[in-house]
Amino acid sequence: MLKNKIISTGAVFWSTLLFVFPIFVHAAEFPNYAVQAILGRDGLLGVEEHFTFDFGVDGNHGVIREIPLLSGGKSGAPITFHMLSVANKAGLPYKFDASSGGNVALVRIGDKDVILKGPHYYDFRYTLNGLATNTGLRWQITTPVKEVMKKFQADIYFSIPVPPVTATGTCSFTPGRTSGGCLLKPLIKDDKLYGFRLNIDNLTKDGVVVEISYPRGLVELPAVTTRDTPRALPQYMWYILATLVFTVLLAALLWKNRKYIADWRAERKKPVLFPDAYSYLTRAVAGHGYISKKDIIAAITDLTARGYLTLSPIPHPVGEYEFIDYALQVPVLELPAGAEGALLSVIMESSGIASLDDWLTKDFAQHRENIEEAARSEIEGIVLLRSDEPLPDLPGFKSERYEE
Repeated sequence: MLKNKIISTGAVFWSTLLFVFPIFVHAAEFPNYAVQAILGRDGLLGVEEHFTFDFGVDGNHGVIREIPLLSGGKSGAPITFHMLSVANKAGLPYKFDASSGGNVALVRIGDKDVILKGPHYYDFRYTLNGLATNTGLRWQITTPVKEVMKKFQADIYFSIPVPPVTATGTCSFTPGRTSGGCLLKPLIKDDKLYGFRLNIDNLTKDGVVVEISYPRGLVELPAVTTRDTPRALPQYMWYILATLVFTVLLAALLWKNRKYIADWRAERKKPVLFPDAYSYLTRAVAGHGYISKKDIIAAITDLTARGYLTLSPIPHPVGEYEFIDYALQVPVLELPAGAEGALLSVIMESSGIASLDDWLTKDFAQHRENIEEAARSEIEGIVLLRSDEPLPDLPGFKSERYEE
């Protein structure tokens, strides 16, 4: 009983092992092997393989196709394989079993109950995702196989044609035991590049790798959001944030300079007037902010002409300077307003000025501030334009000694 059980178990094991390995062994050769692939705008590579496999006179149950999943585009991006179909030349489907793991996908094509002899044609279709980036594609088309591929051809097409100068392609063997070169030929028509073609004779014990670069925009990989993917900020939010930052900075700048802005606005609201109706003292304060001794002499000359002052010439002693000095008296009781009234008040409070030269030299400084304050009050709330009119002078007084 135990012996029969052991025999039965062994039979199941060996029959399973023979189904997995011996049945699906490679045959003698591939008389021809053609691959056509199109690179979609989303980076998906659709592949059609059309090959003939010669099983010889002994025959076999089928073939094994290894799909390498080695070269990815994005760093860390997985390469996914999706089986579509496999059929003969008449379109009748073959039985197949597809699986993937690690760096390879395995597709076992055939029926364990059917023996195939001689050459058989296969139309094998699948898709690969993860090989392309926005600027290039690196694809290992085949893994090394021991059978000879007498005629191997691979065509890689773009979804839309591009200018020939914008794309380049190279190919190589892995591990590199095949002698001879490996060259991608550009497929150009009407000055447009539609893809690349590769032709190799008697390929064996080597895999084929192609690398193609193309212009940005030919492939736009879709954004895939996962649980670990940081949420991208919408484009309109960047505009809102930029506007908010600009508004905050502008508000801070305006707040810092609020005093200057308020003064500027107040100044812009003032009416602009010509200086003709104002005294020389007021014009001086409006023009350069203070009253000089020359401005006092011009005001005294003007007040004398208008009858507010009387001047008495005083001959100056001959010495360092030779000039005429003046004594001043205020003959009226009703004084004008503003800076002129302040000046006349100072003269009246001193019961006149015995010597204008002495007063300007000794006493003017202590009265200047009051006269300037009266002039500022006079022009408060207005903008007084500057005047190019020359200041009047007293005859023989030599007021150039009082330049400031």
